Amino acid sequence: MNQQGIRLVRFLKYELGLSSRSIALGLRRQRQSHGPLPMVLYQLGFIDLVQLDYLYEWTWSS
Repeated sequence: MNQQGIRLVRFLKYELGLSSRSIALGLRRQRQSHGPLPMVLYQLGFIDLVQLDYLYEWTWSS
């Protein structure tokens, strides 16, 4: 995983409060679907719309 990926995982864990298991499942599903991780996490029900928006804002500003 590159530096940006590590920063994203830290953000998900410490800013959004996702568990390591949720993040790992999201990453696996992302690899299978080739979709953007924020949308995968939303589709799995791990984040809500407010968190999705916050995640995209963080991603675009980084």
